[in-house]
Amino acid sequence: MAINNERTNITGAADKAALPVSAPAPALAQAPVQAQAQASASAPAPAQAPEQVQASASAPAPAQVSASAVEETRILLADDDKRIREMLGDYFSPEGFILDEAANGREALKLFAERNYSLVILDVMMPEVDGWTVCREIRRSSRVPVIMLTARGEEYDKLFGFDLGADDYIVKPFSPKELLARSKAIIRRSAEAALPGTSDADRRESAGTSGTGVREENDEQEPAGFEGISFEGLRIEFDSRNVLVDGELVSLTPKEYELLSFFAKNRNRVFSREQLLNLVWGYEFGGDDRTVDTHIKMLRESIGSYRKFIVTVWGTGYKFEPGDRR
Repeated sequence: MAINNERTNITGAADKAALPVSAPAPALAQAPVQAQAQASASAPAPAQAPEQVQASASAPAPAQVSASAVEETRILLADDDKRIREMLGDYFSPEGFILDEAANGREALKLFAERNYSLVILDVMMPEVDGWTVCREIRRSSRVPVIMLTARGEEYDKLFGFDLGADDYIVKPFSPKELLARSKAIIRRSAEAALPGTSDADRRESAGTSGTGVREENDEQEPAGFEGISFEGLRIEFDSRNVLVDGELVSLTPKEYELLSFFAKNRNRVFSREQLLNLVWGYEFGGDDRTVDTHIKMLRESIGSYRKFIVTVWGTGYKFEPGDRR
């Protein structure tokens, strides 16, 4: 597997670093409780053994932080090239990520079955079991984000990877800093989607806007209890993440659904590829424009005749221009 030394610019190995865990608060000072005479008793009360002073209601004891309360951000990296694994460890570990390494697809599947991961990074060409197969097996039971690494950049390979459910596709040689930035963005968006109060229904409650001025919903207010939207025979159900074409449920990859949902909520607006990478993928830098084009192509194929709603604005980007809304 090729490594671009000019882009990586590795100067030395960084120490592996686990996520910091706050040190436990120091124990409160202890003092012997002095024996006190009871006014109503004729004999003094026996002396009490020293014990920890109990905090009063006005001064509650400080909360203790346990290591188990701190969530670990664990990443599974599967690549048969040891140099790439070590290089990425030098970049990811100092950022607080725990990186589990696998040298082939069989090891990757074994580790995935034993632990929970926030992200999986897979090399396509691995011995024993290839990255395509690993991705397919992972998708049978999990929606964990997956990034594919490959030395082959043909569109067919990208389409195949995305069709299996991969979230992103990076061609070697690549910049470790770019892979780190993309990984952070994918993990952040995945975590936000899993939190209470971040579903489409919850966002409709606030009807807010993002920092770019793009509304989570279109300018039109949705009625109370709104769960989906239809454009002719295309229906998008936001709460269940289902998409129906002429009454038939269609299978979309996670990123295809996010892209269609975003378009539906911001219809009749033109977005450049760079804007879509930022708003849908969460990338805060200029990524590969072909990633957007490939997903648009897949989405158009998935929604059949309603592909007409996704309009290419030459020289600019794309917009969602639907028919009558129901």
